Amino acid sequence: MEKQNFIPILFSTSMVKAILEGRKLMTRRTKGLDFVNKNSNLFRYDSCDDTYGDYDSREPDATLHWFENIDENGKELEKYVSVKCPYGKVGDVLWVRETFLPTIINGKKDGNWYKASVDITSQLIIKWKSSLFMPKAACRIFLEITDVRVERLQDISNEDAIDEGIERLNVASSMMCYKSYVVKGGGTGVYPYVSFQTLWQSINGKESWDKNPFVWVISFKRIEKPADFK
Repeated sequence: MEKQNFIPILFSTSMVKAILEGRKLMTRRTKGLDFVNKNSNLFRYDSCDDTYGDYDSREPDATLHWFENIDENGKELEKYVSVKCPYGKVGDVLWVRETFLPTIINGKKDGNWYKASVDITSQLIIKWKSSLFMPKAACRIFLEITDVRVERLQDISNEDAIDEGIERLNVASSMMCYKSYVVKGGGTGVYPYVSFQTLWQSINGKESWDKNPFVWVISFKRIEKPADFK
């Protein structure tokens, strides 16, 4: 069996809650795709490198993805760019960095508190540590990658939007709107696709959706702490 790699990944407190509740099963990220996203309309995703290994001298690499250059009319230019996925491949494990605080009792460390698991009243009086500084030893959430693909941001389906961890309103058929400027007609509930759009914009800025960048689409399942994770 191929060795698993362990890759750190940051999630907001709301998305950690979604993972803990079993609502978040995938994530979309642009890290590592900066070059093709400088002008995403001049690239087309081709394939993962493990398909190339069948007919040339290179070893297959499931973390290497290929994009072909196209012109303004969508014509192939027979030029390719390879991009390494920074989140690994199927079978690798993401260890989640989240907002936390080491607990000290009688001058000794006694575990950790996690913002996603503390009630809102207590959160107001706790000076939390950023997820950026959470060490491996404090990690409690492990996600095994089940699929990695590339697509344009706006190609997300309603089903995937729900799997991204968006929240429902009290009305079962309506989803949370994270930015009211997107909602038209005065309503508060939106379709899953629009709900994810507003979530993305709340994190990345109002204009980020219109740029329609390429994104890694990473599906995962939660697992127990791997025995060889150190």
